[in-house]
Amino acid sequence: METPEPWRDVKAVYMAPIKALCSQCSENWKKKFGPLGLSCKELTGDTEIDDFFEIQDSQIILTTPEKWDSMTRKWKDNCLLQLVKLFLIDEVHVVKDATRGATLEVVSGPATYLSMDENHRPVKLRKVVLGFPCSPNQTEFKFDLSLNYKMANIIQTYSDQKPTLVFCSTRKGVQQSAAVLAKDARFIISSEHKQRLMKYANSILDSKLKDLLMLGIGYHHAGVGLSDRKLIEEAFALGDLPVLFTTRTLAMGVNLPAHLVVIKSTMQYVAGSCEEYGEADILQMIGRAGRPQFDSSATAVIMTKVQTRDKYTKLMNGVEIIESSLHSHLVEHLNAEIVLQTISDVNMALDWIRSTYLYIRALKNPTHYGFSADLDRCGIEAKLQELCLKNLNALSAIDLIRMDEDINIKPTEAGRLMARFCIAFDTMEQFSKVVGTESLFDLVSLVSKSREFSDIQLRVNEKRALNTLNRDKNRRTIRFPLEGKIKTSEMKVNCLIQAQMSSISIQDFGLTQDTAKIFRIGMRISKCLSEFLSHRFKAVFPAVLNSLILAKCFRAKIWENSHFVSKQLEKIGEGEAVLLLFLLNECICYS
Repeated sequence: METPEPWRDVKAVYMAPIKALCSQCSENWKKKFGPLGLSCKELTGDTEIDDFFEIQDSQIILTTPEKWDSMTRKWKDNCLLQLVKLFLIDEVHVVKDATRGATLEVVSGPATYLSMDENHRPVKLRKVVLGFPCSPNQTEFKFDLSLNYKMANIIQTYSDQKPTLVFCSTRKGVQQSAAVLAKDARFIISSEHKQRLMKYANSILDSKLKDLLMLGIGYHHAGVGLSDRKLIEEAFALGDLPVLFTTRTLAMGVNLPAHLVVIKSTMQYVAGSCEEYGEADILQMIGRAGRPQFDSSATAVIMTKVQTRDKYTKLMNGVEIIESSLHSHLVEHLNAEIVLQTISDVNMALDWIRSTYLYIRALKNPTHYGFSADLDRCGIEAKLQELCLKNLNALSAIDLIRMDEDINIKPTEAGRLMARFCIAFDTMEQFSKVVGTESLFDLVSLVSKSREFSDIQLRVNEKRALNTLNRDKNRRTIRFPLEGKIKTSEMKVNCLIQAQMSSISIQDFGLTQDTAKIFRIGMRISKCLSEFLSHRFKAVFPAVLNSLILAKCFRAKIWENSHFVSKQLEKIGEGEAVLLLFLLNECICYS
C-alpha cells in the first residue's frame, strides 16, 4: 500500500456458477475494496463488458465459468491472464455437473491451490438427512405427496422460527406442499407481522398466493408473475415471510439465503420420467442455507427414502468424490484450445489432457470413465489418447480442424467460428449438412434442433397454448405452421421462435421465460450460422441470404416482412406500429 498504485498489475477473479452470487459479491466488495482503490467489475451474461480494455482497468473481476470462457476465447493475447494472481472458485462441486462442469474445469486450469474447508464458512452449517419408508409398490408421486405431511414437524424442529426455504421438484408440487402446510401450521408471530404480510398480500395478483401469504407461507417458481415473484423475494429477504416453497431453479437464479433449507425428496421429473437430482444440484440447494448478516449457524435437511439415506449422508459430509465431466464435452474444448493455439499438434493435445482434472480422476477411478479397472497408468493414458484422437478425428471430419501426416493441427475458419460463438459440436455438425438451397423456414427448423436448446423441456400444461400459437382459425398464428400437434421440445422451440418474431403475445409466464432464453441463445447460433454459410458458399446461395435474414430477425425479434417492424423503435408498441404502417401506405398512395 506504500506505492502509488500497488494493484496496477494484479488481478483477482471470483467465479461463481450463478449471476446472483456474482451480483451480491459485487455490491459488497465495491463497498469494502473501493476505499482501498480497488475496482470491481461484474462480468456475467447480463452485462455488456465485452471489451478487453474495460476489464484492464479493474482489479477484481466477478464472473461465471461460461462468460469467462466465452471472453477469453476472443482475446488475441493472454497478457491480461498473466496478471491474474488469485482465482477464487465458489461452489466448486459444479465441476461434476454434466452440462456445466467441463467449462469450469477447463477455465480454472492447473494452478497452485489453497482449498477452504467448512471451518472457513461464515455461517456454520448443520446437515441432516432424514430417510422415510417407501414400499416397492409406492409410486414416486405418492411418496412425494406423503412428505408434505412431514413438513410442519420438520420446520418446527429445525427452523428456530427463522426463514425456511423448501425445494420441491415441480411447480405443481410447490403449490401442493404450500397448501398442505397452510392447513397444519401457522407462522404469524405478532400483530405487526400480520400487518406487514397483509401489505404484501394486497399487492399480490395470484389469488392462491395471496391467501397463503396471509398465513406466512409463499411459493416461487417460473409460472408466477414477475411482479408477484419480486414481492415474494423482497418479503423473504427481509425476514417477513417465514416459509417459502420453490423449485430448484431458484437456487441457480436468485440468491435468497435462509436459516433452514429443506429438500423435499431427492427425485425430480426430467422429460416425463423420474430421476435423482444431480449431486451438484443438491449441493447448490443446501448452499442457500445460512444468512451471514443474521445468523451464526444454519441447517440443511434432506428428505429422501430410507434406501438412499446413506448416499446423501456421505454427500453432505463431503466424503463423496467429485468426478470430472470433461470427457463428455472434450470435443468442444479441444477445438477451443486449437483455435487459441494452446494445441498445435497431437502430442500437445495429449499434454493438455494430462493437465486436466479428468486425467487425475481417470487414474484414480478409471471405471467411471468407461475404462477397465485393471489398467495401469500407461493403459489409462493410452485410453485417454484414444479418446483424444477420436475427438480430433471428429473435428477433422467436418472440417473444423485440419491435421497433416506430421500430426500438426490447424484450426479452420469454421472451427474459429465454433470457438468464438461457443457452439456445440453437434450443432456445427448440423450446419455442415446445409446444401445451400434451404429456405428461411428450413433454417428456423435447423436452429431449433441445436444442442444448446437441449434443456428446454416440453411440459404437458404448455401444449394447449403452443398448439394455439401454431394453428388457430380465430387468431393470428405463426408464419410457418408446424405439421400436426406440438409434441417435442424441438417443435416447442420452433413455435416460440416464430411466435416472438410474429409479435404474437405469449400469456404463459413459463413460456415467456423460455422464449427469452431461446432468443439469448438463438442470437448467438444464428449469427454463427450466417457467418459459417457466408464463408462456405462463396457464390450467392438462397441459404446464405436466408441465414443473414434469420440472424437479423433474431436480433430484432421480428420477421423481416412484419407489419410491426417499427416496434424496434423506442416507445413504439403494436398499435403505434400498425398506425405508422397505415400512414406510410397513405403517403405512398398520394405520392
